Amino acid sequence: MKKNGTNEFEFDSSDKNTFWMKLFTKDKDGNIDCNGQVRMRIDVFPKEKAEKNPVGKARDEPNHSPYLKPPEGRIEFSMNPLKMLKQLVGPEFLMKV
Repeated sequence: MKKNGTNEFEFDSSDKNTFWMKLFTKDKDGNIDCNGQVRMRIDVFPKEKAEKNPVGKARDEPNHSPYLKPPEGRIEFSMNPLKMLKQLVGPEFLMKV
């Protein structure tokens, strides 16, 4: 499959189980630009094997194949302005204030 003369899928010969997929956006003028890539792996299992080894949705249990770590560094919304300031600026700046 091609878009604007470039391959949509690019296979890495060193890893037979994964491939790179380019991400495209369309601007207001209709021009399509590649603005990133995602490395993907798709596993297909027989239904019987999948039912014997269930995995949870997202980070729900059982969390394996692959294990998904809890999110880090996200802002927690609060009505307390000091708590929000603490999350938005670094500790050095907070000490100066």
